[in-house]
Amino acid sequence: MDTVEIDAPVVGVTVYPDRARVTRRGGVRLAAGDHRVRVAPLPLGLRRDSIRVGGRGAVTVLGVDVAAWRQARSTDAQVVELERRRRELADELTEVGDTDAIEEQRGEFLTRLAERAGGTYARALAAGDAAPADVVAFTDSVSGQLAESRARRRGLARRRTELAEELA
Repeated sequence: MDTVEIDAPVVGVTVYPDRARVTRRGGVRLAAGDHRVRVAPLPLGLRRDSIRVGGRGAVTVLGVDVAAWRQARSTDAQVVELERRRRELADELTEVGDTDAIEEQRGEFLTRLAERAGGTYARALAAGDAAPADVVAFTDSVSGQLAESRARRRGLARRRTELAEELA
């Protein structure tokens, strides 16, 4: 049994309050024998029990099967572009997550460094090995870096929200 595929364009639509009737027409000439005719593409929301098939000539329709058939890739240019954009957004979301994790580690490192350095500077000040200006410079440097890191994390959180909204 051979399979023939036909494109059946829409030739009429009647809209009812609870449904719509879509009429498609396509044609194919078949030699005598058993044949399978595939009509595609049809909408995914199609009610399987609503299909009606007819033919002209010495034809007998033995049955109608409705089966979902998926292509590996869409042929619709708009769908292809949307899929490409979805992949880009997903990649960017991953990148934002990675950058945020690095910033989180940087903040933890700076916090631990400041905690450990506090005791070291206290001993150095008591021994006269460090000047108060050195402690102030170190403290200002660490707090400035922490503030910048937290600002970057806030920016990353905003970007993550924007990307998630666009992806949705």
